[in-house]
Amino acid sequence: MNRRAALPSEILGRSCWNSRPCLFLVAGLALGLCGCAGYRLGPANPGLTRGKTVQVNFFGNKTLEPRLVEAVNHALRKSLQQDGTYKLNTRGDGDIIVNGAILRYERQGVSFQPKDILTVRDYQVTLMVKVTATERAPVKWSWTAK
Repeated sequence: MNRRAALPSEILGRSCWNSRPCLFLVAGLALGLCGCAGYRLGPANPGLTRGKTVQVNFFGNKTLEPRLVEAVNHALRKSLQQDGTYKLNTRGDGDIIVNGAILRYERQGVSFQPKDILTVRDYQVTLMVKVTATERAPVKWSWTAK
């Protein structure tokens, strides 16, 4: 005796490729795999940045705001580390040396406490900075003995 579950005839004859959920699954997988086809991690041109290190020196502070140099230096170093294009050199001399000066610092209140218009909740900070990045050229020595 054949003990088979009784299914409607349209389900027994239908293949998976004709059902909507299966088509959506296949289309989603195809889009997901094709969407990441050209994405790469790291620098856009690895030949130019291979083995290059960056040395970030402390900037000069032309403003009256104390400890601003440390905050800007920390933010710049953190940004370079997260970017990953260049390796941050913390000891010794880097291939690229970054110097700069903080020229202007402005802070304006953006949002205030609801019942106290003198207490600022959020600020908009504007910095004007002069940044110089110099590539350290390889020094070639020539010595003539007489």
